[in-house]
Amino acid sequence: MAVAGLVGPTALGEHEHGRIQELRRLLLEDTQHGVLVVAHRGHHAEAPENSVAAIEAAISLGVHLVEVDVRETQDGRLVLMHDRNVGRTTTGWGDVDAMTFQELRGLHLLQGIRATSHRAPTLQEALAAAQGAVLVNLDLKGVKLERAAVEADRLGMLDHCVFKLEWTAEGSERIRQARARWPGLIVMPMVRSEAQLRRALADGDPSPVEFVVRDRDASHVTPALLTAVLVSGRRPWVNALGDWNMPGRGDYDVPERGGVVYAELAADGFKMIQTDLPEVALPALTPRRHAMAGSGTSGVRCATIDP
Repeated sequence: MAVAGLVGPTALGEHEHGRIQELRRLLLEDTQHGVLVVAHRGHHAEAPENSVAAIEAAISLGVHLVEVDVRETQDGRLVLMHDRNVGRTTTGWGDVDAMTFQELRGLHLLQGIRATSHRAPTLQEALAAAQGAVLVNLDLKGVKLERAAVEADRLGMLDHCVFKLEWTAEGSERIRQARARWPGLIVMPMVRSEAQLRRALADGDPSPVEFVVRDRDASHVTPALLTAVLVSGRRPWVNALGDWNMPGRGDYDVPERGGVVYAELAADGFKMIQTDLPEVALPALTPRRHAMAGSGTSGVRCATIDP
């Protein structure tokens, strides 16, 4: 699937280029085999969330995708930050869109309540850390899809990116326009209802579909609708992040139930699982990811992709 601005072997080297193309194949074409694990905000048990170090730690684990959050500073720089206000995750205070990049860079990222030496990275730095190793799911926080895609295109990193948008009338039109400009661009629709899901499936694109569950409302997560996504040749994505997502089957349940919660999600038919505990999800899902075997080692690294 050609994408304008794709990184090629001359930019990456044959091995790294092949790894990204294989990950894209697993994401878009070989959708029935195995479960893809997504590290939410990187592997933030090891480093501050949305930091370069957290991305690198997730890559070391062997995840398929790293999810990061993208915001824009007052002076137009794209940076990684989940919250609108930096108070929870840095040594400072204030809204990202009211701060210059220099002001943001003067702050240190927190690991829990402990200040670290890490700084909020730019999108460019984040993509550079992922280059040739892992796909990157960009959760755009107030940033237009076109703005982020232009930046990724400028860096030659569109082939690494999985964007996501709410499947509203406006969102679907933005997706249509972006795909017309960048054929093959991966934009994952986020659906909160059966009606949204049906509209998303009608476009015939192979991008995965994210089932968004909030406040335990999983009425649109039914075996029939999961089957509909799978039959369409697309991967259904689920978040296992908190008890507001999939009650009884998520990260919050690991202390009591262990990694079986991820195996249960996979048994339901989910082919992508986003988690804050990739170090638990990966070994729990390894027996189910027979298509990821090939070199005899465990985890995503064996996904017919040389580690």
